[in-house]
Amino acid sequence: MKHKVQAKVCQDYHVILGEDWHHYSVPYQYIGKQLDVIYDTDTVEIYHLHQRVALHRRSFKRRGWTTLKEHMPEAHQKIHEQRGWNKDDFLKKAATIGPDTHAFLEALFQSRTFTEQCFQASLGVMRLAKIYGPKRLEAACRKSYCFWYVYLPDHPHHLA
Repeated sequence: MKHKVQAKVCQDYHVILGEDWHHYSVPYQYIGKQLDVIYDTDTVEIYHLHQRVALHRRSFKRRGWTTLKEHMPEAHQKIHEQRGWNKDDFLKKAATIGPDTHAFLEALFQSRTFTEQCFQASLGVMRLAKIYGPKRLEAACRKSYCFWYVYLPDHPHHLA
């Protein structure tokens, strides 16, 4: 059985399937447009004016992301080159704050298919060290990281 909903394309060129709160990418040219999302247990098809613009295998991972690189604008594909950002730099900076901050950012990067999706969040975490100090950030990261392991057993970072 297929279901149909409408969804507006967010600034990050994804639509959110509200039933699962999962994000699916569409070509960036559709940002801000209202699209039809037709889905069943296996696939998610996304249409604009009765033309299919994206097709994804359905994922039931809550708050997850399914992104195709070809849906990204060229500038977004090269963002780490433009801004000089990369995963290793963020992890090195996190390690200078402490091991829990490093572990938290490592888990954050592992939670996404494309590391570029974590750059803004990583900047925000690093900014917290300047605002609240490294000790408070370490404590917060420790609590958050432990929460993933203890309270979310189906989370991908849970210890097997």
